Amino acid sequence: MYFSIHTHSRYSVKDALPSVEQMVARAAGLEQPALGLTDHGVLAGIYELYTHSKKAGILPIPGSELYVAVNRHVERPTTKHMGVVANTTKGWENLIALGNHTQRVFHYKPVLDFNDLAVFSRQGLLDGLSITTGCFFGVAVAALSAGDTAVRNVLTTLASLFDGRVYVEVQNHNIRDNMHDDAVLVKMLTEVADSLGLPMVVANDAHYLVPEHQPTHNLFKYLYSFEPDSALFPGDGYWMCSTEQMRSRFDTDVWDRGMAGLSKILDEYDMVIPELDTFTAQVPKIYSGDTDQILADRVQAAVTQKGLPLRYQIRADEELKVICDKGFADYMLLVTSITDFMNDNDIIFSARGSAAGSVVCWVLGITQVDPLEYGLRFDRFLAADRVKLPDIDLDVAAKQRVRMVEWLEENHPCVRVGSYRRVRLNAEDDEQGSLFVQWKRAQAKLGTNLPTPTRRLRELSDMKVFDGMTIHGAGVLVAQDEASLANIPLKRMDKSGVLVTALDKTVLEDAGLVKIDLLGSLTIEAMYESFETLGINPNDLPLTDKAVFSRIRKGETEGIFQLQGWSAATGCKRLKPKNFKDIVDALALFRPAAQKSGATDEFLAARDTAGWRPGEHHQIILDHTKSTYGVILYQEQVLAIMTDLGMTPAQLSGVLSAVKASNAKTAEALEFMSEIRSTVVELAQAKGWTDDDVRWLMDALIAYSDYGFNKSHAVSYARLSYLTGWLLVHHPAVYWAALISHYASKRDKVAAFRKSAKNVDDITFVKAHVNHSRAEYVAMDSKTITASLLEVPKVAEKVAAEIVAHQPYTSMRDFAERVNRRTISGAAALLKGHDPVTSGGVVKELYEAGAFDALPMDINDEEPEW
Repeated sequence: MYFSIHTHSRYSVKDALPSVEQMVARAAGLEQPALGLTDHGVLAGIYELYTHSKKAGILPIPGSELYVAVNRHVERPTTKHMGVVANTTKGWENLIALGNHTQRVFHYKPVLDFNDLAVFSRQGLLDGLSITTGCFFGVAVAALSAGDTAVRNVLTTLASLFDGRVYVEVQNHNIRDNMHDDAVLVKMLTEVADSLGLPMVVANDAHYLVPEHQPTHNLFKYLYSFEPDSALFPGDGYWMCSTEQMRSRFDTDVWDRGMAGLSKILDEYDMVIPELDTFTAQVPKIYSGDTDQILADRVQAAVTQKGLPLRYQIRADEELKVICDKGFADYMLLVTSITDFMNDNDIIFSARGSAAGSVVCWVLGITQVDPLEYGLRFDRFLAADRVKLPDIDLDVAAKQRVRMVEWLEENHPCVRVGSYRRVRLNAEDDEQGSLFVQWKRAQAKLGTNLPTPTRRLRELSDMKVFDGMTIHGAGVLVAQDEASLANIPLKRMDKSGVLVTALDKTVLEDAGLVKIDLLGSLTIEAMYESFETLGINPNDLPLTDKAVFSRIRKGETEGIFQLQGWSAATGCKRLKPKNFKDIVDALALFRPAAQKSGATDEFLAARDTAGWRPGEHHQIILDHTKSTYGVILYQEQVLAIMTDLGMTPAQLSGVLSAVKASNAKTAEALEFMSEIRSTVVELAQAKGWTDDDVRWLMDALIAYSDYGFNKSHAVSYARLSYLTGWLLVHHPAVYWAALISHYASKRDKVAAFRKSAKNVDDITFVKAHVNHSRAEYVAMDSKTITASLLEVPKVAEKVAAEIVAHQPYTSMRDFAERVNRRTISGAAALLKGHDPVTSGGVVKELYEAGAFDALPMDINDEEPEW
């Protein structure tokens, strides 16, 4: 039976539309036995191909359409396409090795040449791999144009390298023009296969799922091509064809021979990837021996050291049982080793997310808030039926993040995580711009002004296709060992040359691989730098300062972590926070989705009602919404209600996935909530709920699917909100100076910060001066901040460092004599008698900026001579 061996997913960036999951569903729906995936020069989709194909009951045939050169070492090698596919377990491993090699030797493209293949062949690294000769741009067609001898030499060489596993690929996309005729090409390739005794395969170069997607694909190519007027694929049929559609394109003899080739690939199929068949956490083992016991001993020692009451040990024991039963002790010890290093080396960080609900994380120093004090749930972090590793995210001071990544690389096999960039209808913050921007760019290239195809652009956005790749802002993959790292497909970033995972973060997590999130935060860096300057340990501050709550009540929240901006400031005026719990609630309440759903108004209306009493609801509802005035505000409340209703762990896992849904998955979450209605009704009725109770709960769940917030996350962030508020109340000049310094490149932010510092805190900003300014803003006293030297034109980091190194100066002559005159241009001229303006260079800029104000030309001069 026919199957498609030449297909492209959206990982063929800027070239193809469908996701791997959609492609597998299409192949299964067409009752085809297998699916080959051959994205351009990358193996990003092969894990998804394997897992989705197994679920769909078809065979995954991972591969890639490689770029091959005769000699990749020339200045600009000419490359041709060549398909390579794997059909055995060994082939899977060798495919990744070959693909990663092309990324490491990247030369304009992920390229390899015949010498590379010869080396791989001698090492046995081509076993389990087969070659298909590719499309119109493939090695066979290119060799044909050079004559019969050339094509025979190329294919004979490949056959010897791959032990005969070379398939002459024939395609027919109904191209008939003066330059190319598919029917003629099929005939020529068939004759080549005959003369060399090589098997054949029939294929179509699929870049989208169905014929109806052709106009959208045409638009996609038009938007992202260097030559929009010639971007469209010639001919027809670049979709995933049915057997009947493919059969109609070829003569019987060609079809039969092509099918025989496809059958041969299936007959030799023997691929099993255990780590993808059954989830296994692939965590580095940093301790020998019983790691469950090692973790338990560390937790016991920490609880004892803190002098905590018995309830903490009981909760810790409950958590440890889940952690160890799931086989996650090694993961917890790995994360602890990371946070231990940061704590021991004064690297400032803050854990966020659901980890704050774990007593184990808290006593080990991973998180900073007491989960029992704030009623946080461990099952939001790690439920008993969870399969994947828990996710512990660490916000790190931006400058120190580099040090942490280097430390990880020194101690473990690591690689940065790649992230694919989706096209978006509206993406003002995206470096590529929105689809509308791309349309205008394409129009400008051609000098035309066609009507904007809004509907088609919306289709592209809805398809979630990719237009590029970036380095994930936080993720670092920590591999179990070098062997497991070698089995992860890589991708080279074109501009920086950095190698990253070709697999998206979600795919990595699904495969049991460990991704550590270290997110560089400028605000956290500014906050901790301020505490360091003041000599204060923020962990020693009680979260009870009334002056902090008073400032937030007034809506004076600029500079306060996560409470900046008009919406949050206005909301805080309405909420009137009086304690730390109110700040926690504020972080959940004043977000667009919560406000849109009506949850914010309902909460505030109830809170503002004197003597508020809960409505007539079942006790389960009352127990879990009393603290939020009858409103479901947090994910944990949903889990608590569903647990008390009697949901099974599997059902709770589905609910958790729904309430965690991001914007991209809101529709799926809503669908799930609708699907479980009958289950909720059945459980509620068994508990004696009224119809009104059930209706209330379902309405809340449907609304909640669009704005769910994690209380553990809110508490972690609220601590940072409080600490930044404390700095603004008690040491505003120090904090504003640090904050503005770290956001110096973001003009809008700096303008807002300076405005608030001046209007709210009565801070005076003075211009830069050579005697007291530095490369960063500096608090001169409690009400004065001096500007950065970098604000002066021509003063770069090196120049500023040179000026600061010799402070203070008694005169301009003293300045010119002591600084390095190669670094400080104009200083030599000043010593020769020029005035500061005619001296030019840095000296001129400093003088005109007022950075020499009150300094005489010479120490004995009351006034400069000029």
